[in-house]
Amino acid sequence: KSWAMTGMRIGFLTGPTEAVKAAIKSQANSASHIPTFLMNAAKVALSCDDAVGEFNAEYQKRRQIMIDGLSVFPGLRIGDCEGAFYAFVDITETGMSDTEFADGALEAGVQLIPASLIAGGEGFIRISYAADEEVIHEGLRRLSAWLLNE
Repeated sequence: KSWAMTGMRIGFLTGPTEAVKAAIKSQANSASHIPTFLMNAAKVALSCDDAVGEFNAEYQKRRQIMIDGLSVFPGLRIGDCEGAFYAFVDITETGMSDTEFADGALEAGVQLIPASLIAGGEGFIRISYAADEEVIHEGLRRLSAWLLNE
């Protein structure tokens, strides 16, 4: 996640020899190998230490835009959302279910995810701030038009 390689999992395991052998045997039954392109991408990413700080600063800026923009809507409570590129927003005070909220947002032109579909989080939505600032501002404008009838 530090290098914004979403969905691309790479890692290593250390530990007692017997535990590592058991993990390797177990893993062999669930996946075959890490694709070569991913190993090459990881090698480059791991050699770019400065990029992580730049990514973090950019995502912090986008996160703050999202938090500030969502905070004007009645009934929405934004939790702490450090360490990812999305926020979980408590929508229980809106009186809508998370799926109803997501459907309404989609009709307004904003795609977000009902948390009940991914994390068992009834009453929460997950909204990403990985997009460019202009896209985030446009999404907030569309939510405003829908939620505040502007």
